[in-house]
Amino acid sequence: MGSGRLIGRRFGRPVRRPNVRPIGRPIGRPIGRRRFLSALSGAAGAGALALAPTSLFPSDSRRTVDAFAAAPAVVPFEPPVESPAASTVESLAHLAWVWQFNQDGSKELIRDVLAAHGLGVVLKTNDGVDWMAEFDDSVDAVDGPGQVAELAAFFEEGGVPFHAWSVLNGFDPLQEARMTADVLAAGARTITLDVEPHAQFWQGDAAGAAAFGRELRLLQPSSWVAISIDPRPWEISRIPLGEFSSFASEISPQIYWNAFETWQNVVKFAAAGYQLGSAGMTPRFVLDAALDVLEPFGLPVHPIGEGEVSVTSEWGEFIDHSFANAADSVSVWRFGVTEPAVWEVLRANPPRPATYVVQPGDSLAVLAARWRVTVQALADANDIANPNLIQAGMQLRLPGRGTAALPPLTYEVQPGDSLSVLAERFDVAQSAIVELNGITDPNFVSVGQQLQIPRGGRGSAIAQPLFYKVEPGDSLTAIAWRFDTSIDAIVTLNDLFSANQIFIGQQLRVR
Repeated sequence: MGSGRLIGRRFGRPVRRPNVRPIGRPIGRPIGRRRFLSALSGAAGAGALALAPTSLFPSDSRRTVDAFAAAPAVVPFEPPVESPAASTVESLAHLAWVWQFNQDGSKELIRDVLAAHGLGVVLKTNDGVDWMAEFDDSVDAVDGPGQVAELAAFFEEGGVPFHAWSVLNGFDPLQEARMTADVLAAGARTITLDVEPHAQFWQGDAAGAAAFGRELRLLQPSSWVAISIDPRPWEISRIPLGEFSSFASEISPQIYWNAFETWQNVVKFAAAGYQLGSAGMTPRFVLDAALDVLEPFGLPVHPIGEGEVSVTSEWGEFIDHSFANAADSVSVWRFGVTEPAVWEVLRANPPRPATYVVQPGDSLAVLAARWRVTVQALADANDIANPNLIQAGMQLRLPGRGTAALPPLTYEVQPGDSLSVLAERFDVAQSAIVELNGITDPNFVSVGQQLQIPRGGRGSAIAQPLFYKVEPGDSLTAIAWRFDTSIDAIVTLNDLFSANQIFIGQQLRVR
């Protein structure tokens, strides 16, 4: 495998960096607006990082909405003709994050700028169990799933792919999961969950993260869910990333090279084994360190860069290095502070769909299970008419953000089961089950053995019953809306005497 530190994988190929890192020159210039991060040297000082806008970008340095509206990048809105970005959920676009309308600008301004540059939007919908209308006094602030649906339609009709993000705090993980599911059901193509370990962010434990994931995947088994993190090595260990990554589709590290350039961070990076080079805190350095730490989790990476930069060429380096490490697109934090020149860099460097060269022994079922996408999505992305026929040497395009990612189903082997029987029952290739579970003898499985079954197989997967436990305040109307079904269907499936008589703790079949 060679020597050096493993920094990532490009579809199975390890990427390594030499073990010897140059010791860079001291950073002698003043820290300036980055000085707020100096408190990170102490345990209590890590409270305001990344997606906490009021501390990352103080009011005296924030661009005002009026000033931004006058920038040359803003053009009158004209709905695009057959906008590539909005054509399908598999389409790719770089994304711009929005925190609050009263800080970042009106929805019309945001739509116009992003549509003019071929970008998508990532809008914050909730903070814990509070909708953003609790913090944002603008008329368009999200106050529930209905408003999410209106905003999704507004942006999508304007040629701007609509995605969502939220902060998880872990105080009520089940309710947070239900709200996340509601946002996805209302029209968000994907959702990114910010789970930093700082104050006002994730305060839960591993059990809470696992409970959140179980509930979310019960309600939204096939939606694209990203996890956004503070990628500095000493911060990642403070969150239960293993539990979060178990249900996630990708990880979105916050690559904030300017904000991270403090003496405290330089010292901590060095202590973690990452010596700064002569160029200082660069996008390449921060991204390489993040990839190194995230490699064991085996998920795709979608980097987020900071928009308030004085050197536009840094963004070129950020995008190029992201592409070089198998990212198909990037995001920018955040709309209200991003320099207009950054929009131009993003437009000049459109997303690059990731590709993979088929190897002997590969099948679409095996590759789909490996990349957590459906066989059909993989076939559609490559115009493959027969999913059972691919050839070594073919170059496959991987579906991008927004493609349904189906976590494996856990199944306990019953008497009379065999891998061929299970493959037929769940409509997946036997080889995919073998690879996913590391089975050495496909002719032998034991009763009681726990198997991971890839979903979304060769065709339409056989529907499995879905059950829901009634919670306080539930009604059949609310449950039917949540699971996109009808009251009559639930009544029939459960042989209920009356739609008005359900009780807390009751197990209802909803599909």
